[in-house]
Amino acid sequence: MEYLLLGFVLLYFVAAGVVSWAKSGSFAFLGWMVLAVAVATILGLGLGIFILQTFAPETFESQGGGIAFLVFFVPLFVGSGLLIGVWSVAWGYWFGASQHNFLLWQGIGLLGSSLVGAVLPLIVVIVFSTIAQWLLPTSSDRATPAILGALVGSCLSPALVHGLIAWVVGRSSSS
Repeated sequence: MEYLLLGFVLLYFVAAGVVSWAKSGSFAFLGWMVLAVAVATILGLGLGIFILQTFAPETFESQGGGIAFLVFFVPLFVGSGLLIGVWSVAWGYWFGASQHNFLLWQGIGLLGSSLVGAVLPLIVVIVFSTIAQWLLPTSSDRATPAILGALVGSCLSPALVHGLIAWVVGRSSSS
């Protein structure tokens, strides 16, 4: 099962790279991806901690909560931020290849994806884990639904943000 999840993660990066290269036509997107990964990872972790501190402060009050925070939440937020950075570039090229001020809109999309990305993967993880517990009540595997939920949520948040930006730019340029 671990190899299957590793395959999904590698496929995720390859797919984002293929989309970016197909839309940009050069390998300059690699530099943009490195920057996007760094920004989204730092913002994802910071915003994730802020959200937990705001809406579930009891997470930090006990020793068990601290262990769960280090073992589950930090890897989830860091991993989601990393994946959001990669897909933010891919969706930015997909939706915005013909836009004026491409780097400006790409930067706004990256920041927006990082903001939404701290929340959406966590919601998808909770939904996937609930569905998995309902479908397989005897299974003790809690990691697989969490990883798959983080992958799906990390891909959806940049798609939503960049799609919204492309729509707003399209509406403002047509009027």
